[in-house]
Amino acid sequence: MKHVDRGMTATVLNQLPMTFDTHRVERRVLRLFPIEFAEELLEFRHADDPLLRFSAAFSQWIGNTFHREIRKSSNRKVRTANLGGKKSDNQGWTKVNPGIPIV
Repeated sequence: MKHVDRGMTATVLNQLPMTFDTHRVERRVLRLFPIEFAEELLEFRHADDPLLRFSAAFSQWIGNTFHREIRKSSNRKVRTANLGGKKSDNQGWTKVNPGIPIV
């Protein structure tokens, strides 16, 4: 990610319940950091499906960046509404230490 950074995403993760999914993180980042989110999405403007490609990259980035603070809820994906309003599979997450703020 070039425009949405660890600090922004940590702010969002700290606002979420113990279990959550990538689509929920996306919606919250969009609400709190709309300019940075838009710039990030524009990085995928030449992809065949920019929202899908962004979402996949963002989920992978979250997992790599916060690997000590969160873990995959399971190997199965969860089905929730994406940014376009369509239900699709995405990664579910669980906080490792929900009482400790993520920085």
